[in-house]
Amino acid sequence: MPEFPQASAPEAVEQQEQPSTSHDEEYNQYQEALKQTFEKTSRGRLVEAGQSLLEISEWLLGHAKELGLVSDDQSLREERLKLWEEFNLCWLAVLQRQKDDTQMIMNTGQGWPPRSILRENFLERMAESLVQHCDGVEKYGLVDYQMGLWEEEIISTIIQCLDLLKGNKSNRPGAGNVDPPIQEGPSHP
Repeated sequence: MPEFPQASAPEAVEQQEQPSTSHDEEYNQYQEALKQTFEKTSRGRLVEAGQSLLEISEWLLGHAKELGLVSDDQSLREERLKLWEEFNLCWLAVLQRQKDDTQMIMNTGQGWPPRSILRENFLERMAESLVQHCDGVEKYGLVDYQMGLWEEEIISTIIQCLDLLKGNKSNRPGAGNVDPPIQEGPSHP
């Protein structure tokens, strides 16, 4: 995923009616990273998609004020609605694929743990990160509304993913509360 540049100073954003070239570049990098995350999700590369999603979230939500996402500018309303919808749908796509793949693994009895799905500790980290970001943008009215983060729906889906993983672990012989280590390749004697 491309690294995002630092957002411009808030004064520069407030003085400009049209986005600057710098903001255009940042937005294009964001769009490309989001597209890549959707592609990784569709290919079942959930660990990579999840990490990308955390990076995108950190950049977007950590710079929401500097990017002008917290102001109520009617001329940018449709663009911002699209931005938030795509961002939230990316979260939900990753999590839905996680649920689908976990359910398929449970139904087929495929070896556990598969490398392609997110582990419990990473899902918990995603939830914690999302809640922290929501706490930061809630004062701007950007939580659980059409414009902003769909915290309740995303957290609910993360909980469903965790429940599936925990249910699968409890159904394995000798299962405990600790994830077994993932083997990186064939073991050599």
